[in-house]
Formats: sequence, C-alpha cells, structure tokens
Amino acid sequence: ASKAVSKANGLSSDVRDAAGLSVKAMEEQFDWPSNVSLIPSSNDSLADLSTLAFMLNDLLPKLGTGYWSEIYANSGDMIEPYTTGYNTEINVAAKKWLKQMRAQCDYGNDYVTHGVRFVAGVQQALINLAQEDANKKVEKAIEDAFGISSEANFDTWAAEKKLLIGTQMSTMALQLFVTTRQLCQSFAYQTTQLFQQCVVGSIGVKSLNNPLDELCGAFSNGTAYFKPFEYDVVAGASYGDLDGFTKEAKDYVEGLQTMFSQATAVKECVTKAVWGKGTSAINRPFLSLIIRPENLPPCNGTDGYVRTGEPVVCSIDSDAKSNGAPYPTGPDDGPLIEFWHNDSCLPNASAAPLSSGETCCQTIAWTNNCTRDPPESKQPFIYVSDDAWATFKDTSDAATFGRLNIEIRPDMVVPGTKDYNDLLLRGFAFYMPGAVFEEGETAIATLTPNGQMQQRVYDKDRAPVCRDFGNQNLCMYRNFTFVASPTDGEPVEDDETTQVVLYSMSYYNPNSWGTCRRLMSQPVFYADRAVTGPTCDPPSEDEKACYQYCTDQDLSSLEDGNIRSVYVDSAGPFNFAALFTSYVLEVGARGVDRLSGVDLTNVEQIELGLWLKSHTTIDAPLSCDMRNC
Repeated sequence: ASKAVSKANGLSSDVRDAAGLSVKAMEEQFDWPSNVSLIPSSNDSLADLSTLAFMLNDLLPKLGTGYWSEIYANSGDMIEPYTTGYNTEINVAAKKWLKQMRAQCDYGNDYVTHGVRFVAGVQQALINLAQEDANKKVEKAIEDAFGISSEANFDTWAAEKKLLIGTQMSTMALQLFVTTRQLCQSFAYQTTQLFQQCVVGSIGVKSLNNPLDELCGAFSNGTAYFKPFEYDVVAGASYGDLDGFTKEAKDYVEGLQTMFSQATAVKECVTKAVWGKGTSAINRPFLSLIIRPENLPPCNGTDGYVRTGEPVVCSIDSDAKSNGAPYPTGPDDGPLIEFWHNDSCLPNASAAPLSSGETCCQTIAWTNNCTRDPPESKQPFIYVSDDAWATFKDTSDAATFGRLNIEIRPDMVVPGTKDYNDLLLRGFAFYMPGAVFEEGETAIATLTPNGQMQQRVYDKDRAPVCRDFGNQNLCMYRNFTFVASPTDGEPVEDDETTQVVLYSMSYYNPNSWGTCRRLMSQPVFYADRAVTGPTCDPPSEDEKACYQYCTDQDLSSLEDGNIRSVYVDSAGPFNFAALFTSYVLEVGARGVDRLSGVDLTNVEQIELGLWLKSHTTIDAPLSCDMRNC
C-alpha cells in the first residue's frame, strides 16, 4: 500500500489523501509502520531466521486473499468518487491510482505465498538441524553402551541398526501401500471406463500386463496385502553379513520403486487425459436446467367413495347425525355417526361395562381418493413437490428457507449426456427470476451433493441385450455406484477452505438503469451460455437473452475446468462430484442472516447452469498401455 501511495505522489491532492487513508488503516490494524523493518537484527543468524519465521507465521494468515480484497474494496470506495465528475486530470489520476492499487494487492498475494514457503523452509531447516543433533547424540549413546572395540560389541550394535532401518523401510512401504490403494480408488471413480476396461475387464479390450492393472489389480480383486521388511537381524548380525542385509534391503526397496514407478506412469497419463487436456466442444458439455414446482391442480372432490369406519366407543351426541339421517353421497355431505345404543362392539371377554351416555358407534363419511400425476422431470425441467417449493419460500423457518433437495438421474437429461462417459460436475451458476434483493444485497447459493455418486459407461457389447428396449441410450450403459465424497467438515488448521465437494456462486440484480457496481451486467449465465427462448419467465425470443445479472465470478473460466472470481481466485471444490446424484441447493443473502434482504415470494422457477467434465465420449477408444488414456 505504501508503494501505491508513492505512485500517487504528484497526483491530485484529493487522490493522494484518499490513498493515505488506506495506508493508515493498515498500519493501525497491525500496529507497525509500513516503512520500517519488522524485527531488529542480532548477531545470531539462526536466531534471526527463527524469530522472523515465527513473526511471519503469525502475520501471514492475517494477510490472506480476503484481506487484500478488502483493502482494495475499501480503497476503491475512497477513490471511486474521483473517477467521475471533477475534471479530467483528477479522473485520470484516480483511475491510475486504482490500477496501481490492484497491482499492489496482487503483489501482496505473491508476498504471502512466498512468505509461507519461506517459513516452511526455515522450519524444515530447524527440524533438520535438530534431527542431526539428535542422531549424533543417539550414535554416541550407542557407542558408549556397546563400544566398538570388539567384534561382538559391533555385531550387537549392527543388529540394533538393522532393526531400526528395517522398521523405517516397513513404515515407508506401508505409507506407499495405503497411498496406492487410495490412488486406485480415485482412478475407479474419476476414470471409470478406463478402470473397468484395464483392471476389471468388464468393458472393452483388456491388454495383459498393462500398468494400471499391475498397479491396481490386486486391490480390485482383494488379493493385495502389505508385506513388511523381514530379516533375522540376530542370526545375520555378524560383520561379514552386512552384504546379505544390504541385498535383502535393496530387493525390498526395488519392489517399492516398481510400485512407485507404475503409480507415477498411470498418474501422469490420467492427469493429462482427465484434468490437463485442452477443452473443446466435445469434452466440455453444458446443461441448462430449470427447477419448477409441480403446480398440481387442487382436488375438486368428485373422485371419492363412501367409507364406513371401524366400530368404536363414543359418547352419544344429540347434535350429531344419528340413525335415520341421510347417508353421505358426495364431498358436500357431512359424516353420519351411527349410534348402536349397545355394547356389541366390545370384546366378549370385556369386564368393563360402558358408562352412562356411551355406546358403540361407527362413522360413515365421504372419502376423497383424488390422484394427480405429477409432471415428469425431463430436460430442461426438474420438478419438486408443491410442499417443498412452499417451504423453500417460507421465511418462518430459517432452517428450511431457501433449501431444495433435487436429484439428477440419467433418464432426466438424456439429450445432454447420452454421448459421454464419466461425467463430473465442474461448477454451476443459478438465477432466480422474480427474486427481490434489498439495495446492496447479494444472493449466494451452494450446491452440495449428498447421495451416492453414479458413473455410467457405454458398452457396445450390450447391443443384443438392448435390442428390444425402447430407449437404447439407457440400456446401453453400465452403471457404477460410489460412496459420495465428504460434504461437511471443519477447516484444516489455518486453511479457510474445507476439503469437501461443495460448489458456490453469487450474484445480484442490476439497478434500475441496468448497471452494476464496478461490474458490467451480463446475460444469465454468460454470453456464450445465455438462457433464451420460451422456457424463460416471462418467455423471450429464441436468440435473445432472457435475463441480466451482476456477478464477480468469471463463469467463462469453467470452460477450462475451474471457477475464478474476477477479483479473487478460488480453488473450487476439493474434488468433482459425479453428475448423477442427489443435491441440496441452498440460497439466501450473503450476510450472516440468510433471511434478510432476499424476497423469494415471486420466484416461480430457478435457472440452473451446470458445467460438466467428460473423460471420454462413448465412441472414443481407450488404450491400457497408458499412452492414450
């Protein structure tokens, strides 16, 4: 910020004063001047490094991306008035200052990134020094305990060393074993077609001795087991047996090296194929869906029947219909209560007689059996029950307001997904026509998968089985189900993000002039993915965008596989969810109180845009040699 102020020297005094306010705020927040060193120097360089790392470790978490965004936003609020009005010189100076401030905030983020690396490096150096000192003390203690003057003492000392080394190798091997198992589980989920072809052999052509099968085959069929390093350190403890121990250790490590090399080869191929390939219209499918209530017509009462209830004991009510009254024949007729004036409805063994004024009776009433068929959820529409929609808009319960449970099944989105295998959800956008926001309020939505994930793989060998099916697309697929990735959890240490599958997006409505705050309004969802046509509310022309909104998120970046904010980069979810699963959609105000500032009364549908990632199309050949994943 002080650099930005120095850039402002020589500019308009109004601009310079506004810039100085932001520097002053930062100095007051951290209680140190921006133009002096953080710590004094001493004669002990290691102590200086340790002290600096300690102070940086305390400071850097406070200077995260959100901090620099806030600095820029506050500074922008101070400078923004000078970008218009006044005179051209002041306007140019203010805009120039804003650009410089944006650059300095970027420098701030770089500073934090490299500062974290510096702290980690210093801490690792201190750990290494401590380990080196500890090792020297341990070796000296062993020498003092056993001595090395005689061969017997040396053999005892060597046995201890071999036992320690063997334990360390077994620990390393166990870590590699567990990591490889997890890696294979990841391949089975992210590249289902490749895994089913090259490991399971259920689809396509499985070549023998392929790297993926050699890496994951034993885990898949349940024959993988962990083997620790085994060597008789007592029987082979003589000085002359060091070569034998070395050979056994080398053979054991070579087996680990083979596993590591296989994992590396497979990982590089899959990473390049699934996450690293250039995008194209083929491997970046997009779904534009609409969530609506079923809007079922009310029952008119004409569908029903007369039902006679079971006999019960009741009090005689002179005002109720009794024997001789008209029987109900339609929805407008009230119930008839027949008083038996006896106790014949009681069990024969009953010892308790009826009290005075009580008798057996039964009720005869008209019963509605209205049946209404809800509309079928088919692309582009996803229907939810009218009760769920009413709860979604009801502000009386904060726990359920703005929440909808939806499901995306293969049969619902056949046109948009039939040509792809291994569909993953990379990001989403939403818009609520008719929603009203208070001035300055932003709506935010999260989309969280909460059910089992289903992956589909097209299998051309199923053609004979599917010949008689009406819908070839669904029959020709094999379905594979996976337990969902975690969908809740606390942040890890100082990391503000939770390692979960959760997608988020925010927007606000343009003002009455159709403009946004410091942003350009854009079509929903954005220019290349605009919502058009008769499904809009209200309908629009086929080629004309239905809605405009304001969002600081660069939705075009989803075409490359990750969502970015215009001002702040976001890493997105920990992993991608499979498209076919159930979700919780939760919308509300960005602030602490989700209810305030957002009125959903007039919302009759929700526009939902889904960016997908496909590993392959259904006709793309795959090779198990890891050259064409």
